[in-house]
Amino acid sequence: MDRERERKILEKLDHDGYVKVSELSRSLGCTEVTLRRDLKHLDERGLLRRIHGGAVRIGSNFVRNNVKEALYRRLHEKMEIARTAYGCVQDGETIIIDDASTCMHMASAISAEPEKKVKVITNSILLAEKLLDHTHVELIMIGGEVACNLAATEGSTAYAQLGKLRADRAFIGVNGVDLASGITLTGYPQQKIKQRMMEISKRNYILADSSKFGKTYMSLLCPADAPEAIITDQKADPEVLAEARKKNIKVFTKSSETKQIPERCSEQ
Repeated sequence: MDRERERKILEKLDHDGYVKVSELSRSLGCTEVTLRRDLKHLDERGLLRRIHGGAVRIGSNFVRNNVKEALYRRLHEKMEIARTAYGCVQDGETIIIDDASTCMHMASAISAEPEKKVKVITNSILLAEKLLDHTHVELIMIGGEVACNLAATEGSTAYAQLGKLRADRAFIGVNGVDLASGITLTGYPQQKIKQRMMEISKRNYILADSSKFGKTYMSLLCPADAPEAIITDQKADPEVLAEARKKNIKVFTKSSETKQIPERCSEQ
């Protein structure tokens, strides 16, 4: 399936809630037979539900998942990843934490180390709420349009505010990690904000539980070798980890030499 056509179909679906084959045929300049085949592939991947003459958005599987629900999926793995991620942070640093559910668990890791002073930049309303009363945390909340189901800010205002800031490290949650095709997201609006966060940070870390590996979605965030490291849990497939080493892609897990991670993360 053509990736650009897939992106346009899913963007329209995200905006309108439904798409019609006849309208897509006119706007995209391809046959209805081709589009029905495209919708069939997207249906099989769980990105939409086909109906007569078109398709409708699947709220629980598409762009605007409710992050509060996502927080408790693969809970122990996400908490493990969050602790490993915060082990990369040095005292006095400025870090960016995005609105992903795995990133949200970094609040607990931050709370557990009051001796480590840190400045946190975030677009997550839930994360900001969890860090409000921590005296060792200087908190910067990014403004903008509120994506209610994500409990986070996005849009042009958030993008512009991020451009005025700089950080030592950014921690970014994603939907898919494929060593060949790259790191991807299900949602186009979040793509721009996450990319902006990575642009203003010296070092970037992708937080992805092991279920995200081998999956690819419509919005490309970056190549798999672009971040400083991908941080995952101990259930990651050993073959995938071995392939990552061959490609010189850093993947951290709790089973790595955790005490050495801050040194690795400080590499220039």
